[in-house]
Amino acid sequence: MKIFIFFLLIILSVSCVYALQISVSPSHIYINKLNQEVCKTVTVSSDQNINVYLEDRWSVNGKDFNDYNLSSKDFDVNINYPEIIEINDEETAEVCITANKKGTYKGVLMFKSEEGVGVGILLRVNTGENAVKESVKNNSNIGYNKINNIDKANKKSNVMLIVLLVNSLFLFVLLILVIFLVRM
Repeated sequence: MKIFIFFLLIILSVSCVYALQISVSPSHIYINKLNQEVCKTVTVSSDQNINVYLEDRWSVNGKDFNDYNLSSKDFDVNINYPEIIEINDEETAEVCITANKKGTYKGVLMFKSEEGVGVGILLRVNTGENAVKESVKNNSNIGYNKINNIDKANKKSNVMLIVLLVNSLFLFVLLILVIFLVRM
């Protein structure tokens, strides 16, 4: 019976930590040309060989992710990109956008793996009166956004470190318990 409890505790204490990492660059694409196709090269990387599926969603105000529930066709925007990218460390893809009517539109181009992990690129189309001013404003915020994203990533790394430390402490206590049970 002691051996059964010993093996049961060992099996229950084994923890697998599996983290798939996907990154995309640039973090956003800004378009301010009307009736002219603009193409940008996007770099997608992963720590594993995976297939990434692309999908775009659009919104009028884009304040919350749930607001992105419209199609590019709803705004007369043509967007072309590969539907699937097979990633072997790092791959590039071309994203081409054509805005066919004046206005300001917000979108997101999502990169999702079969495992459910995903990242996105913000898409902003502004072909209205203030398109040039908005372009300068958006490009000046790029550095701030990258620094802000690095801070968020560092905070997530610290949380993961704490989780791993707590997990290790749990396993150590469990091991002591197993040793105690075996000696009884």
